Amino acid sequence: METSSNALLANEKVDVFNGVTVSITHTILPLSEAPTFGSLLRQALDKWVADGRHAVWLRIPISHGTLVGAATEQGFDFHHAQPGYAMLTKWILPGKPSTLPGYASHFIGVGGFVVNSKAEVLVVQEKQYGKHWKLPGGLVEPGEDLARAAVREVFEETGVRCRFLGLLAVREKHGYLWGRDDLYFVAHLEPTSDAEQITMCETELAACQWMPLEAYLSSDKINPISRHIAACAKAAVAGASASVEVCGVQIQYAPATDKYHTFFSHLNGPAQAVLSGLSLDSAQKPVYKPYEATL
Repeated sequence: METSSNALLANEKVDVFNGVTVSITHTILPLSEAPTFGSLLRQALDKWVADGRHAVWLRIPISHGTLVGAATEQGFDFHHAQPGYAMLTKWILPGKPSTLPGYASHFIGVGGFVVNSKAEVLVVQEKQYGKHWKLPGGLVEPGEDLARAAVREVFEETGVRCRFLGLLAVREKHGYLWGRDDLYFVAHLEPTSDAEQITMCETELAACQWMPLEAYLSSDKINPISRHIAACAKAAVAGASASVEVCGVQIQYAPATDKYHTFFSHLNGPAQAVLSGLSLDSAQKPVYKPYEATL
């Protein structure tokens, strides 16, 4: 078979890293010609190696799922999958280790710490977590700004329209779902007006209410991280700086073993001052350890 008639070579896209991407479609390879895919791919690989290409990205739609076996037989491996397709890769630069990037390594979540003019915080109880009070929030969508995501999630869960004021904290947790890590941003928000009314999302939530900030700080139904973030919010409301910088503490649930690295800003000192004035038992207090990142 001549290379001029090879549909894979005819539809290759070379990127700035000297890699090749081929996206299989019905036009490039009708299902009736699927049996020829193995030979087409072998021929294309020989050409790409001869041309000095570094890697091949092969996008196979679910309609052509039977092609996956032929690709893996020639050294391709899965990179990632999304609804409707799988992406396979093969490093083809001889004598050099692969520099192909991995797929997404983190989940990005956002919570809204909404404080109104009465110094009340907007809190919710999710159906699956019983009486635990938490902040409204959820996952950031692809292409969505953090600020926009925080405002959207709060509105979807509570019906309260808000404006974004800044970031209070960033928390990270390793080994979340499917071995991926979790980054959780907490946004400082305020209602767009005092007339905003709660319209709870009954599908996800068991309860939603405005709670006095002082009562939230002292509640035994919030976790230590939320308590520290509440202290940051109180400090921010009092006029302390609310900008997040790269510094932080490691907070650990006592006596649990899960560790959460939580990055605060200039609010860390004022927040700990707020917490020192609360009467809490040891199970409700975060365990602080200096967080260091060095090489």
